[in-house]
Amino acid sequence: MRRFVRLMAGAAAAASVAALTMAPSAMADPPSGKTVHNFDLSGIGADTTQSLFDQFSADYNAAQSAAHKADSASNPYLYSWDATNPTTQAIGDSIKLKKGCAALPRPDGASAGVVALTTLNKSDGTVGTGKNKRQTFCIDYVRSARNRSTTDPPYSKGGLAFITLAGDAITYATQPGSAAPSDLTTLQLFDIYTCKVTNWKQVGGKNAPIKAFIPQSGSGIRTSFLSAIGIPSGGSPGTCVSDESTKKNPGGALQQNEGVNVQLNKNKPDVIVPFSVGKYLAEVYHSAKCLNHFCKVVTSGADKGKICLPSKTQNEFGCDNHGTLVLNSINHTAPTTPFPLPKPSASKSSPVINKNFTALFDLTQYVVVPFSTAKGSVNGIAPYLVPFFGPNGFTCTSKIAKKDLANYGFRVYGKGSAGGHSITKCGDTH
Repeated sequence: MRRFVRLMAGAAAAASVAALTMAPSAMADPPSGKTVHNFDLSGIGADTTQSLFDQFSADYNAAQSAAHKADSASNPYLYSWDATNPTTQAIGDSIKLKKGCAALPRPDGASAGVVALTTLNKSDGTVGTGKNKRQTFCIDYVRSARNRSTTDPPYSKGGLAFITLAGDAITYATQPGSAAPSDLTTLQLFDIYTCKVTNWKQVGGKNAPIKAFIPQSGSGIRTSFLSAIGIPSGGSPGTCVSDESTKKNPGGALQQNEGVNVQLNKNKPDVIVPFSVGKYLAEVYHSAKCLNHFCKVVTSGADKGKICLPSKTQNEFGCDNHGTLVLNSINHTAPTTPFPLPKPSASKSSPVINKNFTALFDLTQYVVVPFSTAKGSVNGIAPYLVPFFGPNGFTCTSKIAKKDLANYGFRVYGKGSAGGHSITKCGDTH
């Protein structure tokens, strides 16, 4: 989940796009007191790209404001909601995505976001006149760290379009001094996560029990990782694998890409958990350290209400909450270049995802939207969303967006084309 300092921007910071994007000024979810209109874009979904989309939102809206383009039906602004409450870390708290929309439980992860988009999404009115008139909805897009599943609505009218955004990868993470080997094969990971193997000695490690963890059931990282190791879409890991499910959170409470979780810091030599490589790089090399060990909100003193304090050279959104987890190789291929990862203080340039990492664990980050056949749609993307997510839209062509993608650890893809269906071309759909 995003660990992000709540600081208000000063009037001077609002004077230019540069000031807005350099100062830690934006707030968790849409800024407090900001009205998200029915004509604006409002998104939900995956933790993995939520900080990236917060940055997209801050940069895009600031650029529009600096160009004196007010938030309006003809110039909608972009907003994004975290997978969990950014202040309390509550799962499934009630949120209202736009003015006039009914409250709904906050979707935790890509799959939960897709379910909300297809079952809870309601029209909140219409905007425009004549040929520019369009219906508006409470949910406009979903951030997804997984590909289309067999249970998702089809790529056709009434269904969904998965829009290619950026490149990522998944590997397994362990703690320093782990009993696990620093390299595992796909088959060994399958055996671990189906409980066929329960001791690290069985896969070339030390004689110690395996404590396997997996993110909660709505997580795209969970779905993508299980698919990569050979557990089909909709399948579950073995009973020895924990997602911290409770009566209150039967789908699991372990958030993806969060090494500070208490359970991951018990019996450290035994732990294994999947982790987004892009998110890891963003946390370690571009994000501020947490103000306390487990990245909890400070409850008193000068830093009350804060979690971390990003400098002007660090990402405005997200804190470094990888804890002490380290990334490992799969099938004798390194997840990053260079690898092993250098200490941030010793790194002259930020490491990147290894383009030659084992192919099964390559990951594409997506934006999911309702499939549109309206006049002006591109690749099934509705006309009003095309300027944001289409092949020639903001996320695929803007220099600002490309810089954001790199700073948040992801691989920048070349832009796609009308009619394109590649999963490595930004703006293509399937």
